[in-house]
Amino acid sequence: MEFRLKSTLTHLRNPLSSAPICVKIRKTMKKFLLPALATCLTFSLLAAIHFPIPTWLAEIATTYAQFQATFPEEKVYLQTDKPFYRPGETIWFAAHIRNASNFSTQIGSEVLYIEWWNPEGKKLFEVNLPIEKGVATGDISLAPNATGGIYHLKAYTNWQKNDSIPTLFDKEITVQAVVLPRLKMNLDFVEKGYGKGATAHAKLRLESNENQRNYPAYLKC
Repeated sequence: MEFRLKSTLTHLRNPLSSAPICVKIRKTMKKFLLPALATCLTFSLLAAIHFPIPTWLAEIATTYAQFQATFPEEKVYLQTDKPFYRPGETIWFAAHIRNASNFSTQIGSEVLYIEWWNPEGKKLFEVNLPIEKGVATGDISLAPNATGGIYHLKAYTNWQKNDSIPTLFDKEITVQAVVLPRLKMNLDFVEKGYGKGATAHAKLRLESNENQRNYPAYLKC
């Protein structure tokens, strides 16, 4: 067991490297160390009543603590300046990267990967942003003729790919052109209130956006 753990830590690659990180490393650590830590906790309770903790178990706990301190899990949260955009506008965003164990900015990654996906599920482009004190900022300029729909803004670090099921941040962004109505409508009821079975009378006024011409009408229902 001791050789396996040391071998695992020796072959871990730097999270800053662009090379893929072996998924089996973290799965191996979780598979063997988490049950061992539970056993260690049991022995700790026994130690309180003068039962000694085996040396090999204490070494496992120490190795796992060193692993978590050196290669902590990371979480990403990204926020935009608003939820709705028109074609031609700019999306401003800020991403916060935190240590998953204590939510501090003590992380191993220095680069955040941003992906922009269109409503058809096609990745349009990818950019890399520097992480400074746990924060990365950027912007995306929408084309004037951008297709309306729900886009996806994805953000992650290279170290997050180490998980067997990566929890990448995915934010939905609505892009839609706003079309003003050709007519403005104003509906006024003649009376303030009507009883059961009464006939309601109302005046409907329609105005165009071009010349503000009035189109009066009288409704009876």
